[in-house]
Amino acid sequence: MTDYQQAAVEAVGASAREANKAAADFLKRCGLEPQALCRALLSRPITLNFHPDRVGRNGKTVLENLLEQGQYRCQYETGITNGGTGIYSGGNRFQWEQRMFRGAYPPQALDRPKYGALNLLNDQDGASARFGSCYLELKEPTVRRATFSYGDSADNPTVLCTWDTFARIGAELIQDIDRGKLLNRRVNSREEGLARLMGNGARTLGHNLDDCVEVQIHGELSLEADARALYLDASYQDTEISRQAETLCRRYGLALGWIPERRVRPEDIPQAFRGPGIPVLAGEVLGRFGGGREAVNAFLLGRASRDSAEHPENWAWLGSEKDVFQAMKQLWHAIGYFG
Repeated sequence: MTDYQQAAVEAVGASAREANKAAADFLKRCGLEPQALCRALLSRPITLNFHPDRVGRNGKTVLENLLEQGQYRCQYETGITNGGTGIYSGGNRFQWEQRMFRGAYPPQALDRPKYGALNLLNDQDGASARFGSCYLELKEPTVRRATFSYGDSADNPTVLCTWDTFARIGAELIQDIDRGKLLNRRVNSREEGLARLMGNGARTLGHNLDDCVEVQIHGELSLEADARALYLDASYQDTEISRQAETLCRRYGLALGWIPERRVRPEDIPQAFRGPGIPVLAGEVLGRFGGGREAVNAFLLGRASRDSAEHPENWAWLGSEKDVFQAMKQLWHAIGYFG
């Protein structure tokens, strides 16, 4: 890590230290051993959800860049996002990073944090499906150079910590369990919540768009050194994406796993979910690329997203370039949630 990346991690840890003591005391009063709980939670993998077929500013897809470079890079470097924009000085992402990391990153720095989430519930689709149909799973040592927030950094989270002050997030999880909620699941008791949090049950699709323990990884992310697996949506099987993924995994020593295909029919997307235009967009994607299919999936949406970049006139009915980007992003939310 650079000096300023190290300083960012240290700044978050220092600001969390006093509150961490109170959080540890709370956990003890709940009959939990703070260090054991934190070790168990931090042993869960960090996942970085992304879309493999989105095109970066160099004209290559995310997967092509990963294959060639062997590095997972941040939005400032790639120009690709599946979340908030505003990577310019004074933009919203720039401002929240300056706030979260106490101004440790120089304004001109491009090697900024990479965003993922802690897969506490072992979800098949990664810890934050909002941000992409596939994901990289990282090796455990990356937690030592990560910072954590309870919730998405775009929402100005108040609970920030490091691996050695993680009792803060442990306490928040228990308090939410007592309110009947564990991330995006409902629970009926602390016993049920703890059993789900600490259990090793069968893996299922989590459909988690909004509730996560976000992870910000500081420093380079090497596929060979820092990742252990790549998971793709099954809609990409027998496509160029899957062939590239197989090559990538052989080259960098990753396991290749498959997420059950998520697909949804336009008529099954509630208009209230992301607005009445999203079912219409789903129908348009099927009409252009579906080949008689009844449901839209990650692969078809990827084709539509690339077409919107190459032939914007085909999608001008959605509005501006920003409107098109937003609509495509929201259609993925519908696929990821209902699929």
